[in-house]
Amino acid sequence: MRMRKRIITGLAAVLTAAVLAGCGSKETVMEQYEDTLAVTIDGKEIMLSDAMYQIFGAEVNGAYYESVYQNYYGVSFWDQEYSDGTGADPVSMRDYMKAQTMDSIIMYEILAMEAEKAGMTLDEDEVSEYREQIAQLLNQEEESAAEGIEHVGFTEDNLDEEFRILSLAFKYYEYLEEGLSVDEEAIRAGMDFEDYREYLTEYLFLATSYLDENFERVEQTEEEKAAGRETMEEALGMADDGMTFDEIVTAIGGSGLSTGTRNFTRDSVSVDKDYIDAAIVLEVGDHTGVVETDDGYYIIRLTSDDSDKVYETAVEEAVSLAVSEAFYEKYNEIREGYQVVVNSEVWDGLPFGEITLESTGA
Repeated sequence: MRMRKRIITGLAAVLTAAVLAGCGSKETVMEQYEDTLAVTIDGKEIMLSDAMYQIFGAEVNGAYYESVYQNYYGVSFWDQEYSDGTGADPVSMRDYMKAQTMDSIIMYEILAMEAEKAGMTLDEDEVSEYREQIAQLLNQEEESAAEGIEHVGFTEDNLDEEFRILSLAFKYYEYLEEGLSVDEEAIRAGMDFEDYREYLTEYLFLATSYLDENFERVEQTEEEKAAGRETMEEALGMADDGMTFDEIVTAIGGSGLSTGTRNFTRDSVSVDKDYIDAAIVLEVGDHTGVVETDDGYYIIRLTSDDSDKVYETAVEEAVSLAVSEAFYEKYNEIREGYQVVVNSEVWDGLPFGEITLESTGA
């Protein structure tokens, strides 16, 4: 079921984040490629139009990251190198995503074939579910997304079969997943809770530096720091007297004093080490004295030292990874029984990232 939500409903969330606009051609993308062979699997010919939703989904995701990379880094996401860690030559993200898309097209078709061989069918609820997803895809409120759908030429009719194949593949995936041998308890036993123990804290904070108009850090003067130290010593006295941090901030108004919460593990890199070292030696409910860090002054109260949230998340991710690895091992065994011929003459020449979308400028 996780697989279903990621691939079908997940697309709707990124549609409005990517720029999708028609190129002005009267011929839709679906019409352009409806007679173009993409791949043959055991004699079954799959046209590009038969897999256009998967191509579209991959390109929309790529376009989103392209926008992020251009806006924040001034470089193209499509041109970034990807290495699989096997020692093979790196490839561009464009080529990597293109290869991944063809692999997905093949995998879903094979899983659907296996489902049909096993006598599986979709019941009325499952058909209604994927048709509802089609309706969500076609009825985009964002103008640019709606224009993109129109440019590709998606309709209920030409999406129905592709979504049927995807849904049948998901159903067979879930069937396979139930039979996979993954020992969650062994995975849990192999993960030391201490490595993931989460500490929960609240704090009072007073900055000793600020960012100027050029976003460069400027340190306060020694006099300003000394005044800030006095404010924090006053706050510490109030904390010692049992006042809450919220009450202290209210009592010492206009000083720049603030309060908040911070959670971390022993090895967190996103939290100042001085903050961590001061907090983890506390008893739950106790607070530190004034702690000086690179950012400013803190008074820290430990509210919990045994939260298992990070640990349970890590276990869940490890189990999910083990399930994924077991699935692909099983799938690769299944695929060996199929004759797969990619129409490389066509596929290799397709400008991935520009098949269903306008030119990305690469």
